[in-house]
Amino acid sequence: MARSLTTTITLAILADYLQTGDLSTARDRTEFTASKALASGTGADQANRAYALKLTFTALENKTINLKTANGGEDNLGQAVNLSAIKAILIKNAGDEAYEIGAAASNPWLGLIDGADDQINLPNGAAILAHAPEAGWPITTDVNLRIENKSATAGEVHLVVIGVE
Repeated sequence: MARSLTTTITLAILADYLQTGDLSTARDRTEFTASKALASGTGADQANRAYALKLTFTALENKTINLKTANGGEDNLGQAVNLSAIKAILIKNAGDEAYEIGAAASNPWLGLIDGADDQINLPNGAAILAHAPEAGWPITTDVNLRIENKSATAGEVHLVVIGVE
C-alpha cells in the first residue's frame, strides 16, 4: 500500500494597534503570512514522513527524545520511523510550566540548536516552529533532543516532526 504526505507549513501574524480619539479611531494593522508547501517525496521541498508525540512530564523531569526514530516509536500510521532529514519541527508547551529545549548530552541534534550547550526557553503556552524545506537538517545517526520541565508541577509538550526517510 502506497503512502504519500503533503504538508503546508504556515506562520501568520495579524496585529491591530488602535488609538481611540473623541470622534475617530486610528488603526495600524500589521498582517504577515509565510507559507511553504512540501510535496510528497524525498527531494528538495518534499517530505514523506510525519510523526506527532504527546510528551507528559512530572515535576522537574528531563526527557531525551530520539528525533530520527520518533523516540523508538512509530509514525501516525503505525509505521517504524527512520528519518534521514528533518524538514520541519514544531514544539508546543501545552501547559503552564516552563521548559528548556536543547541538545542532549549524548548524540545531540544540532539542527535548529547550534551548539551542544545552547537551549531554547519555552515558557508556559509558548510554541516554536522551524523549517528547512529544501534539504532539511540531515540526520545520519540517532540524534537526541533534550526537553526539561523547569517547573515544580507536571506538564505536557507536543512535538510534531516532518521529515524524509
